[in-house]
Amino acid sequence: MTLVQLDASGWREPSDFYDAILKALGSPSWHGTNPVALLDTMVSGMGAVHDLKPPYRVEILHSAQLPIAVKEHIVAVTDLFDRVRGYRRNRGAPDVDATIIMID
Repeated sequence: MTLVQLDASGWREPSDFYDAILKALGSPSWHGTNPVALLDTMVSGMGAVHDLKPPYRVEILHSAQLPIAVKEHIVAVTDLFDRVRGYRRNRGAPDVDATIIMID
């Protein structure tokens, strides 16, 4: 498994999260910057459009310092990932080992 660590200490907006994660994954320039776009390419699309292929774990470092709106946005993204991965497993679809977690 590949470990990707993102330093969130300078993030002020959700767009900072997308800029960092999309760069780390080697995403194409046309990639959307919203939770569903990220879900579509990391989980549903099984990482096919990114240079980095699963399995990988994205750790967001220094998350305790994030503005509340950014932290809440990332939590919403990770909750969406968890729900969809569970739904896919329950339907017999292959699980994709691509996770995002916040590390204080």
